[in-house]
Amino acid sequence: MRDLYSVLGVTRDADPAAIKSAYKKLAREFHPDRNPEAAATERFKAVTSAYEVIGDEQRRALYDEFGEASLQQGFDPELARRYGTAGFAGGGMDSGDLFSSLFGQGRRSATFYGRARKGPNLRSTLSLDLWTAIQGGKVPLAVRKPSSCAVCSGQGGSGRTQCRLCEGTGRVRASRWGLDALVGCDACGGDGHVFSSECGACAGTGRGMARVKLTINVPPGVEDGQTLRLKGQGGAGRDGGAAGDLHVTLRLEEHPRLRREGDDLALELPLTVAEAALGAKVSVPTPWSEVRVSIPAGARSGTRLRIRGHGIRRGDARGDLYLVLRPEVPRSDDPRLEGLAEALSELYETHPRSDFSLP
Repeated sequence: MRDLYSVLGVTRDADPAAIKSAYKKLAREFHPDRNPEAAATERFKAVTSAYEVIGDEQRRALYDEFGEASLQQGFDPELARRYGTAGFAGGGMDSGDLFSSLFGQGRRSATFYGRARKGPNLRSTLSLDLWTAIQGGKVPLAVRKPSSCAVCSGQGGSGRTQCRLCEGTGRVRASRWGLDALVGCDACGGDGHVFSSECGACAGTGRGMARVKLTINVPPGVEDGQTLRLKGQGGAGRDGGAAGDLHVTLRLEEHPRLRREGDDLALELPLTVAEAALGAKVSVPTPWSEVRVSIPAGARSGTRLRIRGHGIRRGDARGDLYLVLRPEVPRSDDPRLEGLAEALSELYETHPRSDFSLP
């Protein structure tokens, strides 16, 4: 089976938005209604199958950790983690793991003792306010991830001695259904060693789950759906293996007055009726500094004024900030308001709805 990321034409660290975009493009190109060729139909099926996995956050996480093995019917990730039947860089099982599944094995990972295994990659989501997304900064994030057992410090127990049955190799020869193979030793669980006192907290696996508080360095100008990769912050490795990576997908919260338009920003600026009618100079806060802006006389609601260089900043690239003027009529029971409103109405050269119509 081809790598599912290759089928969609995206990289393994692609964010969900990029994956969805790639799928839509390929689905349109190879859809049977548009391209009736048999090869196109097969490609459409492959693309759709790949997106069903990579486009689903939970299934994608399992695929990243276990590869093709995670696609098998009845796949149990907990058993896979427990017995070490998957999780290699390319995914799937090796021959030793396959025979171990057929012949049975102990509670711990059925691998040769001392064989370093990289920890699983993990995924998390971080909600981010727009102001921080624009300026960047340090943001706390708490994640639960596989780690060494805190009780036994990852040892699995105490009184570690070499297993007599497998003589420390972690494998024994077995025969079943006409097959002869080396499989995980049941006596030591494939570890090659046994404990006189097994850790009850992790059942001798040396593994557990821990809640870890991290600090994420968010660069300026990040976008909604963008994924940050934190190397070495994923699940802990086994037998001295490196930790996996943590992929954090950013979700930007809406701001009541400020919104993003590509590399530009749009800021709703409330004005008094007098400021809009007569013009004024007002101070406007931007993400980078306070700016003094001249409001032209007769400004209407929705008028946009540009402030250069005060939008999104990434390196030397700078977007602009657009002020969207919003004159606000006062709400008051003061009897003077009626007279003022009538006086203002007399100043219209033509009624605002004089040419208002629909085709």
